[in-house]
Amino acid sequence: MRWFTTDELLVAPQQVDDKEKDGSKEEEEIVVPRTTYLPHGSDVNLMDVLKRCCDENSSVTLVGYGPTVQAICHILGDILCIPNVQVLRECIADESEARRDAMLEHGLLFDERVVSLTDFLEEYDCLHDRIDPGAVASADPAPKYVCDAKRGGHLCLFLPYLTRDYGYAEWPVQTWYQEGGSAAFTGKEGRTYYCPLGRRSVDLCDEPGFSSRFRLFLTGRQHLDEKDLLHQLVPELMPPTFHSVESARKYAAELMNAEDNAKLIWFVKAVNQNGGRAVKVTNELPGKIDTNEQIQLHVPRPLLFGESQVKFHVKSYQHISCDSDGNWNVYLYDMFYIATAPQPWSADDLSDEAQISSMRTHRLYVDDEFQKTWNIAKLVQSNIIKLMERAVQQGKLHRATTATADQTNDNKVKSSPLQFEIISADWMLDQDGKIYLIECNGTPVLYDPTSPKKQALTTPGLQLYDRLYQEDPENAVVNDTVIIREALRLALRGRVPPKSLWKHLVTIPARGH
Repeated sequence: MRWFTTDELLVAPQQVDDKEKDGSKEEEEIVVPRTTYLPHGSDVNLMDVLKRCCDENSSVTLVGYGPTVQAICHILGDILCIPNVQVLRECIADESEARRDAMLEHGLLFDERVVSLTDFLEEYDCLHDRIDPGAVASADPAPKYVCDAKRGGHLCLFLPYLTRDYGYAEWPVQTWYQEGGSAAFTGKEGRTYYCPLGRRSVDLCDEPGFSSRFRLFLTGRQHLDEKDLLHQLVPELMPPTFHSVESARKYAAELMNAEDNAKLIWFVKAVNQNGGRAVKVTNELPGKIDTNEQIQLHVPRPLLFGESQVKFHVKSYQHISCDSDGNWNVYLYDMFYIATAPQPWSADDLSDEAQISSMRTHRLYVDDEFQKTWNIAKLVQSNIIKLMERAVQQGKLHRATTATADQTNDNKVKSSPLQFEIISADWMLDQDGKIYLIECNGTPVLYDPTSPKKQALTTPGLQLYDRLYQEDPENAVVNDTVIIREALRLALRGRVPPKSLWKHLVTIPARGH
């Protein structure tokens, strides 16, 4: 029922009635025009509708302007004696927050329940009736829902294709909790986490605990994404890396005499940040490092690129997935990128412009002479297989389980959603052709200039790639549209087009098999 003034809505009162629609009975919405500022028991039209709609077995939910809701509560409790009345806290409006809070706390006199919108939606599951998956084309008649909980992964890139090409409907989002508590109590703002509205599980959500069908982040992904854990996993693939200043000094003393030691280049890196961020370049070991940092020695005699002899690294893309039985499939994109530093490299130049290679500037296909000369594809393939096999065999990466309600009873059962993720790996070569794994990026920057929904350009790299693409779309080096679309198809359909550059690399059976 809606209650308006005739100035607000020029519509005649509607009678309480049921109408037939598609063979089923549907309750009709009722509009009651009002003539007084607040609802009153003397309003004949209002009382007539309330008496028809409500009885002692009814459950009434109220939303709207605070004083109006309070007056309706008094009518329902004092005159009509309706016992089951609830008020949705987030849906009460008032010019004064203090007055609204006081009314909810002290102004409801007939045992009305004040409930949150989240609890209301959990109890009644209203959203399944309101979100129409038929609004998008789909060959699958079952409704499918996706929720972007702002986790920061690739879902924002997948979302336009999920709704346009795969028949997904977007589920609303709500605040889940705030890290460190509210700023009103802690004095500082913590990170806010989000989840599907009503805290419901949906088919795909970037907050993994709320995904029932597909899980966007790998379980145990930190062992690939965080540099210290990656080094513990495959130390032989990486440059000499140290977790304390003392161990780095000991290595340096054994490696060289003190006269030559000053020529060593060290990188002090934050273990949980990638893409050239939080990196300090020095030829002197620091006095101490933070607990979230590590020290890595520069690749000796690095191979340089192009006529300008700049430092570079090779970036590879991997599509990693795990099925419900715990078996892992790894695909490698059969085209690499070369990321270069802006200025020529020199051991004496410790500037970021000479030492940090972060922007992708060249494509490297398998038939490229530079790739064939240094055998890059085979080196990357063999090392990715070694990394993934070790991560699975040691249980670092493992099958995901999600508690879901059994439809035959109310017990909780364990299901295993398919999990998938695109990760990248950065590789450097020395002049002898040895390849080194520098880092893996769990959420690498991907640029999609032709997405159905304009991509947010949140980093300097994305802004640069977008400018270059807008200037010359045909010759722009960075365009990840195909990588994104085919990776999503691979995850949802289990296949890619025949000429896709996503090539199956290895299947790794579940641990213990």
